[in-house]
This record gives sequence, structure tokens and C-alpha cells, in this order.
Amino acid sequence: MSHWIIYALFIYLIYKFVKGFLFPAIHITNTMNSKMKDMQSKMNEMNQQQQAQQERKTRKVEGEYIDYEEIK
Repeated sequence: MSHWIIYALFIYLIYKFVKGFLFPAIHITNTMNSKMKDMQSKMNEMNQQQQAQQERKTRKVEGEYIDYEEIK
């Protein structure tokens, strides 16, 4: 009879460990990974926007400038 009590206590301790430590640790890890992926994608978008803005600034617009010619 005492071995059933020991088994029950052992199973209870395993349950408490899994529910109290293992599941929260897995949940936190998954949450952190998803947040890191979101931040990386936002940073990539910001970098692409910044590169596009720099490209627009450095691009020359041809055909708008008319040379000054003196009329006699």
C-alpha cells in the first residue's frame, strides 16, 4: 500500500514540475522568439524604406535643368 502512496507523490511532483516550470518556460521561449522575429521584420522594413529614400535623394533628375544662354 505504501508504494502506491510513493507513486502518487512522485506523479504529483512530476505534474507540478511540468505545469509550474516546463510549460511556462516553453511559453516564454515561444513568445520571445515571435517578438524577435517581429522586431527583425520591422527593422528590415525600416532599412528598406531608408535605402529607398536615400536612393531617391541621390538620383539625378535629367531634363529639368536648362542651361543659361545669353541672348544678343
